[in-house]
Amino acid sequence: MSDAKSMLKGLAGFSIVPITTAFITIFVIPVVSNVFPAEEYGKINLFYSVGTLLMAALTLGLDNSFIRYYFEPPRGLTCKSIQLIALAVGLLVTVFVTFVAVLFTPQAVSDYMFGECQPGLIVMLGLYVASLILFRLLNTDARMQENVRRYNVQSIAQAFVTRVAFVFVALFSTYYAYSIVAMSVGMLFLSLFFLVLQRDAFAFPEGKVTASGIKMLFAFGVPVMMTNFVLHLNGMVGKLVMSGAGMYEAVGVFAIATTLSNVFTVIPSAFSAWWSPFMYRNYKTKQRTIAKVHDLVMLASGLIVAFIIIFQEVLFVIVGGEYATCQAYFMIIMLNPVQALICETTSYGIVLEEKPKYNVLASAFGVTLSAVITLTLMKEMGVYAAALGVAASALAISVMRTVIGQRCYKTIEAPTKTLACAALIVTACFLNTILCRSIASEIAGGFALIAILVLMYRTQIKEAVISLRRSS
Repeated sequence: MSDAKSMLKGLAGFSIVPITTAFITIFVIPVVSNVFPAEEYGKINLFYSVGTLLMAALTLGLDNSFIRYYFEPPRGLTCKSIQLIALAVGLLVTVFVTFVAVLFTPQAVSDYMFGECQPGLIVMLGLYVASLILFRLLNTDARMQENVRRYNVQSIAQAFVTRVAFVFVALFSTYYAYSIVAMSVGMLFLSLFFLVLQRDAFAFPEGKVTASGIKMLFAFGVPVMMTNFVLHLNGMVGKLVMSGAGMYEAVGVFAIATTLSNVFTVIPSAFSAWWSPFMYRNYKTKQRTIAKVHDLVMLASGLIVAFIIIFQEVLFVIVGGEYATCQAYFMIIMLNPVQALICETTSYGIVLEEKPKYNVLASAFGVTLSAVITLTLMKEMGVYAAALGVAASALAISVMRTVIGQRCYKTIEAPTKTLACAALIVTACFLNTILCRSIASEIAGGFALIAILVLMYRTQIKEAVISLRRSS
């Protein structure tokens, strides 16, 4: 890879946010697990998750069209005007949905999310979602410009507001409603502050806007929105099922497991932020380089899993009380972010060929599978059923998106090796249910996985090291 150094530099620039977020999470987890009752935290986390889910849906995918057509806008539009259209649509749809929920179904929505009638918190949810939509567009603009400094500042500020604000509220009360208000108001002020600083990022169209141009935005965006919606839903199915059954305490414990499984996704998060602009800019000329990156991503995914297995006891030192029971299944939940990372290098062909319907079908199948498994096994297995649902869904989505994506744009040069690595990762995550009973087993299992991965990818490791030396 002749440009290995520049690629690594770009990736490192986008690593600041996930590393900082990981440290914030590590700081927050012991406070949450030792201060907040599981039931109260379950409701707070459900609010946070539903807000993220709605943010993915209510822009109708125009935030994704903004990314796709940033460098190749339809006739009559610019990247700034697409961003303005996405913001207007997102805010209008959010206001409409919030109005309908408060006016017609306040009892049902409140009972489902909070176990009691709280129409005021539905308004807070609408405010929170609107703020997230604005903030996502501002951050996406920074990412597409590869303005690492602005992207990092904004993302770290968002992490503090959404992950730390409610912890400070605990100094006065652990009642969930106060934490929800703190997150919502904090996110609103943060979004408006950066909007003032970046008001030039939005602009009206410079030329005549054609119906075909608008149609192009929605034709691409809506299917992608549906995909992102069900992908977000995949990690939430267990929470939603348990919430519907009034099991808010179980939601809280499951949420901690999900948080822990995401703490060490520093590389995946940074990679995803950097990868989209890289793919859209280089997919026509650097297919060979992209294939090499895929192999390194498979290796990195396996190593992340291995190191988490080895050091999980250190991680669980910070988890207190009833929350610690999630150690038996948190690695199974981790299969969801792992598959998302791997699919970044295997399924982009679906987007490049502008056939997002296949992503929708794969994701919808995965979410349905997760819901069926969770509902079927909930009575017998409790929270563990939700973890199995997440894992089954992640595997189904990964296989379907990869198979279809490779037909559209080939990035896997050694399918057998990729399949073997994926099988090792899945096996390790499920075996951790047994390994976590003994520190010696955890260490032995983790190092065994590392040894196998290094042996499998020794050629790729050697090429990467040589490339870095040549470009230094």
